[in-house]
Amino acid sequence: MGVTGAVLAGGPGALFWMWVSAFFGMATCFVEATLSQIFKEKNGEDYVGGIAYYGRRLLNNSKTVGFVIAVAYIFYALFTLPSQVFHMFTAFGSVASQITGSVYARTDTLYIVIGLTIILVTTVIIFGGIRRVALATDFIVPIMAVTYFVIALFLIALNLDKVPYFFTAVFRGAFSPEAIFGGAMGIALQQGIKRGLMSNEAGQGTVTMAAAAADAKHPVEQGFIQSFGVFVDTFVICTISGFLVIIANLWSLDGFDFMALRSDKLGYFIASLKVLSPTMLEKPIQFLVALCYGMFAFSTILGMIAFIEVSATEISRNKVFLNIMKLISSLVFIPFGVACVWSGAELDNIWIISDLTNIVMVYINVPLIIIGFKYSKIALKDYEEKGELI
Repeated sequence: MGVTGAVLAGGPGALFWMWVSAFFGMATCFVEATLSQIFKEKNGEDYVGGIAYYGRRLLNNSKTVGFVIAVAYIFYALFTLPSQVFHMFTAFGSVASQITGSVYARTDTLYIVIGLTIILVTTVIIFGGIRRVALATDFIVPIMAVTYFVIALFLIALNLDKVPYFFTAVFRGAFSPEAIFGGAMGIALQQGIKRGLMSNEAGQGTVTMAAAAADAKHPVEQGFIQSFGVFVDTFVICTISGFLVIIANLWSLDGFDFMALRSDKLGYFIASLKVLSPTMLEKPIQFLVALCYGMFAFSTILGMIAFIEVSATEISRNKVFLNIMKLISSLVFIPFGVACVWSGAELDNIWIISDLTNIVMVYINVPLIIIGFKYSKIALKDYEEKGELI
């Protein structure tokens, strides 16, 4: 829902600046993923690595550097978990409402059951190890992605006549936003780059643990895969989502309380789908999209906790220590997010902390990318000389 948040805060033009950030993000993602492969290390049967590992190796193999970066990532991930829990509640609450036709308060039994289920299932999967996490995400993500993609393309096909309006709104809004969104180019730029960064995480180093664990024949291959991932995330998925939000144009509809729904990104997106959907398919489409959104948040939670464990191995590979990190993630921060939802808190301060930790990770990672660029360049040259680059 990063693109929905960007459009609601900065207007249609924010999508243009998300494209700009992704263009540069593909390059930074290539370098960080390649570095992750070059400097990965063996830990039992698995490979571990990522920003803490290549940061240490690039800076004189300093254990202190590795420790500081690992701690920074762990803080980033831990303070992102409650907001992802909030997303899951929003999504599954919407699913329940679509099924029953009722609106539930956060103190209702339904939300208590959802919260306890999130804590239990997350804990069981996480303590099953990295392989169980991989199995869960490998099952969830393809189904979620294909379902969402098919629904989005179907709605776009029904509204092809609005394509000219979409591009006009995006490019006009990038440089002269409407007053309702803030009325300044800087607002659109800020929201586009900020939400684009949160969406694809290119340049943050926050997904480099996955790049290190990949079984690539050559480090550069993983760099290409990660770059392509940024392309798909922003230029394909975010553009499709942005198209649906922008052509629905809810902010211009008479009688629609735009400001009241502006803070509810999923609610706004669901309302946009309702406007664009055939009457007989409104409910099924809203149900499936909300379910996809919830499963995406769940897979993100699993990935983040797994990456916390990988980063923690840079501090210590002691099993007791690693289990403590899992406990803190799944039995402290996840329940904290659940308790916030039950109490009716909107997690405003958590969002602020999450944005701050995003920026901190960028400030840590970008200098490392600059320092390590020469190694990625050497690896790319080697890849080309072997005739593997077509």
